[in-house]
Amino acid sequence: MMLLEGESLEDIGGGLKIIQSRNYYRFSEDSVLLADFVDLNPGDSLLDIGTGSGILPLLLIQRERSLNIIGIEIQQELASMAQRSIKYNNLEKSIRIVHGDLREAGKLLPRTRWDKVITNPPYFQVNEGRISPRKNIAIARHEINCTLADIIRTAGLLLKAKGSFYVVYRYHRLSELLTLCQENCLYPYQLQPISAHKNKPPHLVLLKCLHQEEVNLVELPTSYLNRA
Repeated sequence: MMLLEGESLEDIGGGLKIIQSRNYYRFSEDSVLLADFVDLNPGDSLLDIGTGSGILPLLLIQRERSLNIIGIEIQQELASMAQRSIKYNNLEKSIRIVHGDLREAGKLLPRTRWDKVITNPPYFQVNEGRISPRKNIAIARHEINCTLADIIRTAGLLLKAKGSFYVVYRYHRLSELLTLCQENCLYPYQLQPISAHKNKPPHLVLLKCLHQEEVNLVELPTSYLNRA
C-alpha cells in the first residue's frame, strides 16, 4: 500500500490501522465516543453519513465483524484515504466507501433501507466562529456543503421503520437537534451529555433516535472525559 505525502498509518486497536493525513481533518475523540454509544447486532446494516477517513466503520467493525457498512464522503481525498484503509485491513467485504454528496445518498446507494444510520457531522453554522482557510478543514467543521437539517433528513429517508439514528453533536445546539429529529420521524430515545470535567457543563451530547416509533426519552448520566 502506498501512502501519499503527509499521510501516516496509525493503530486504532483490534489489529486495525487507519490512514491519517496532517493535511486533512483527523478523527477526534468524538468519533470514539459515538462508536462506543452505538448498539450493535450481528448482521446489522449501517450507513455512516460523512464518514471522513472512515474511522467510524473501522471502530464499529472491531466490535462486530458481521456488520455491513457503507460510508459516504463528499471530499474525494478523504474518501480515498478511507477506501485505502479498508483495503489495507482486508475489510472490502464488510465496508464500502462511496464518494458523493450525502444529499444525493438515495440515488448513490443501493435501493435499500438501513438498520442504523450514524453521523459525526460538522458542528458549526457558517456564521459561527472562525472558518479555517484550509477548505477541507472548513468543510469538516462548518456547514458549508451540508447542514444539520440535510443530514437528519437523509437519515429519516434511509432508515428502516424502527431503525436507529445515532449522532454526536454540540450540546449548545441540542434543542435544534431534537426538533429536527422529530420533524423527520426520528424520535429521541437516549441522550447522554458529555463533559470535559465534573466541574464543567456539557459540551457534547450523544443521541439515539428511533425511526417512526415514538418513545419516552431517557437522559443518561453525564459522562466525564476527565474524572481527576
